[in-house]
Amino acid sequence: MVTVSTFGKLKDGSEVKKYTITNKSGSSIAVLDLGAVLQSAVFPDKDGNMVDVTLGYDTAEPYEAGLNCFGGTIGRHANRIKNGTFVIDGKTYQLFLNNGINNLHSGPNGFHIRMFDAAIAGDNAVKFTIDSPEGDQGFPGHAVCSVTYTLTDENEMELSYDCTSDKDTVMNMTNHAYWNLNGHADGSIEPHLLKIAAVNYTPLLPNQTPSGEVVPVEGTPFDFREFREIGRDINAESEQLTIGSGYDHNFMIDGSGLRVHAVLKGEKSGITMTVLSDLPAIQLYTGNCLTVTTPGKGGAQYVVRGGVALETQYVPDAVNLPMFESPILKAGEKYLTKTIYRFEA
Repeated sequence: MVTVSTFGKLKDGSEVKKYTITNKSGSSIAVLDLGAVLQSAVFPDKDGNMVDVTLGYDTAEPYEAGLNCFGGTIGRHANRIKNGTFVIDGKTYQLFLNNGINNLHSGPNGFHIRMFDAAIAGDNAVKFTIDSPEGDQGFPGHAVCSVTYTLTDENEMELSYDCTSDKDTVMNMTNHAYWNLNGHADGSIEPHLLKIAAVNYTPLLPNQTPSGEVVPVEGTPFDFREFREIGRDINAESEQLTIGSGYDHNFMIDGSGLRVHAVLKGEKSGITMTVLSDLPAIQLYTGNCLTVTTPGKGGAQYVVRGGVALETQYVPDAVNLPMFESPILKAGEKYLTKTIYRFEA
């Protein structure tokens, strides 16, 4: 069942709508047409209590301001592009530098703070579409991008991305939800258990873009091949952890097609979230720089590392690193990718 309600207004007076999808067991997700933001995700814990497991806000203003990118749909390009530059068909494109020398999440006017057109797509899905004109954010091509949120009766939240462009362009979309499976206001996620299906990760340069190397996780703080507490080694002496102020790193996922990327467990709630995707990599970000000045939902005072992001993606800056799968979308071709979040307790 899909219900629609008014969530608030933007600075220009435009109305923001909230689309709530509820399944037969009473689980629900709520998505805004502002930023195609996942505003809430409510699932049962081991005792049958309904728990909202994603960080967010109760009003439109912090979302319009882009605070923390909570739940936002990131586009055209998620993560960092070194120097904000890339070359396509012999032409150099310059993006806005909003993260030191990098472009991060496409810049200050990313999709996550923009209005999408919303269309209910059956009993359990809503499709959000944005028109991105030539030169938008500095990218080539007129692109039309959509993300469809589906909630199944099996407590799977599916995000399906669909984009086209009339010129070769960069396309690497993701969702920037912060998860706390004990409840969005529960505090640090360091005791959460995490497993990542990766034998390799991509170490960072001091500017937080990948060096181009692929390094085994074995024997490092990045070895999540078996469940371990997120906080076990997060403060270990490590140049890489110093660069990211904790985990803010990309992991390489072997194989192809829809496959498990990561599994996250709430140690109190018993809720397990399995992340499946057809993308080649996933970013682990442990909320090391969470802004805590604006209260969250219900007046929650979120803390640093109060949520963990697991962002399925192409490798950051892969547009400039030919050793990785390319995020370039060819003119007239389809960008089609899917990520599923499966909740169990």
